[in-house]
Amino acid sequence: MKRFVICFLCVSCMLVISSAARAQQSLEDLRRLRIQRAMDAEARDIAIEIDAAIAVQLNLANHRSPYGAGRLLSNTQVQKDLELDQDQITELRKIQDDYQKQIRNEIKQAQKNKSLNSKKLKEITQRVFKERKSAIGAVLLPHQSKRLKQIAAQMELKNRGDLNALIGSNLASELGIDDEQKERLKKRAAEIKKEFEEKVAKLKKEAQQELFRELRPDQRKKLDELTREKFEYKRGR
Repeated sequence: MKRFVICFLCVSCMLVISSAARAQQSLEDLRRLRIQRAMDAEARDIAIEIDAAIAVQLNLANHRSPYGAGRLLSNTQVQKDLELDQDQITELRKIQDDYQKQIRNEIKQAQKNKSLNSKKLKEITQRVFKERKSAIGAVLLPHQSKRLKQIAAQMELKNRGDLNALIGSNLASELGIDDEQKERLKKRAAEIKKEFEEKVAKLKKEAQQELFRELRPDQRKKLDELTREKFEYKRGR
């Protein structure tokens, strides 16, 4: 009987030890799994950040503006205006594709070397942008390059507004507008805007009075009563 009890206790102890070992192993496996998931999540976050940085830099450096050479030259109307032949269109498309690949590869390489930061991004995009600009210039004939500048300037002035176009990187560089002149342009633009709004308000008032003259005296009197006590509507309230 004693031997049976001893054997039973031994087996029980072994089972307890085995269960504890399995529990410990399960906890260890769970810990490793959590670490791996955390590492995967961190790697995923880094990849997302890199892709976002690449997208931003491609958008900024690739076009500099919606009317930079890269985007304009892919437009069929611009191609027709410049009288580009098929060989030129094919070569320009290749330059654009190669440019985007180079930007992506250099940014990823900088990240791999742990040298990726805002300064490095700027250095990469400016250098590659300069290389692409030179490559495009080699494809276009002199009169085509001149016409492309004209189209780009006109599109910027029309779609971005005079001030934003003048102080933007493309026109400012082309015209030699420095930072001091940019500040003067901003100040003068604000003054002109105020003067313009005052003139518009005056013209609207004069137009209103001209229209109201078509009303009968009794109608004018009733309208005056309806509009005498002003109500100022404020958006969002």
